[in-house]
Amino acid sequence: MPIVDVATAQQLLDAIANAHAGDEIVLADGTYALTGASCNTPGTAGTPITVRAANRRMAHIRMDAVEGFKVNAPYWTFEGLDIEGVCANDNNCEHAFHVSGAAHHFVLRDSRVRDFNAQLKVNAAMVGGTMTA
Repeated sequence: MPIVDVATAQQLLDAIANAHAGDEIVLADGTYALTGASCNTPGTAGTPITVRAANRRMAHIRMDAVEGFKVNAPYWTFEGLDIEGVCANDNNCEHAFHVSGAAHHFVLRDSRVRDFNAQLKVNAAMVGGTMTA
């Protein structure tokens, strides 16, 4: 699996936007201020896309967004992260993760997620003319 090391919020956003099946996006210790990220590239059963902390819960992601990670593709894994909603208005931090449609085999493991109205939202969406959950 290709390892993509990131140490800034922009590097993290770029790594997610340009991800390929099998990428392992590894966050250095530190704080990452984000306003959301879309996870649209599909992984596969044998080559999932992983976003993880280099050191368990030492990558602190601070989200100021209605939806933090929008996962719309299959086989995304998030692991060992510390994710906090930091919106000035509580109504603006709805979901840390919004998983929908073709995003089957989503994994959130060994992470701390807090201060969102719903840490995880999962729902169906139309995919190729078929309602998929």
